[in-house]
Amino acid sequence: MQNNKRIILTGATGEIGLPLAHKLVERGYNLIVFSRDPQSARHKVIGAVEYVQWAAEEQGDWMRHVDGAYALINCAGTNMFTRRYRGKFAQEVIHSRQSGTRGLVNAIARAQVKPSVFINSSSQGYYGITDFDDRLIDENTPAGTKDQWGRESAELDAEAFKAESYEVRVVSMRTGYVLDADGGGLPQQVTRVRKNQGGATTPLNAWRSWIHITDEVGLYLFALEDQRVSGGLNATAPNPVTSEEFANQLSITVLGKSNTKKFPGLIIRILVGPAADLMTHGKRIIPRKALDLGFQFQYPTLEKALSDLVPKIK
Repeated sequence: MQNNKRIILTGATGEIGLPLAHKLVERGYNLIVFSRDPQSARHKVIGAVEYVQWAAEEQGDWMRHVDGAYALINCAGTNMFTRRYRGKFAQEVIHSRQSGTRGLVNAIARAQVKPSVFINSSSQGYYGITDFDDRLIDENTPAGTKDQWGRESAELDAEAFKAESYEVRVVSMRTGYVLDADGGGLPQQVTRVRKNQGGATTPLNAWRSWIHITDEVGLYLFALEDQRVSGGLNATAPNPVTSEEFANQLSITVLGKSNTKKFPGLIIRILVGPAADLMTHGKRIIPRKALDLGFQFQYPTLEKALSDLVPKIK
């Protein structure tokens, strides 16, 4: 299949960006990878038509590629879980996401022929965490601006949606906990359970809004190809679970027996800093917009997702 549309992708070597890049190439798009290290990206992302040096906070030759491109997909940003999220590192994470978004919107403004769609990566943190409860959260729920996660995500959205003033369709992907056999937190969780070191993180009734990597990539493609999709899009599975339910299903999948252990969420916060709040104080988020528009999840339940992924984790 060849459709010749030019798609620009940032963050193409990341957990979401890499499988998304492979799918875009597979579908026949002319993929252009924006990267701070184009040579490294060339070895990891096979099949793109071009690998462009990109520094979002700087004007440069990369901007000309935006002119006439069909879509911009921004998956770039420093991973907040690689170090303790505080001080200079926290500012680095925030700056990487905001500068990337701002730089791409500035490039859209300069383009003679504007892209049709701009898909920007955000997170479930948009809805905040300090007032977690059992409410169902969908795309009509406002940003949770009582805490830093909601405020930062709302600011990121504000940057991205400036592109609408240029008649560009904008989608903000509000991603939950991505379950992936090749990256993210699941492989470490599976390893701990296999060593009989797993357990449900307290508070046990906090929600886990998760998504299988296949459905995550599928939602990016859905946002790209279906012009009905605009605004915030919850990239979460339709069946969120509590911390207790997550740990129990993981133990059943890995060991064939129910979980009986607990792990204090406070310890996670000590280890990784405030970013732990996203793991221990989640919201009950549902992908109402995707469901209403007819998106079909391949892994709608945690049992099905873990049954697919756990055997792949060595």
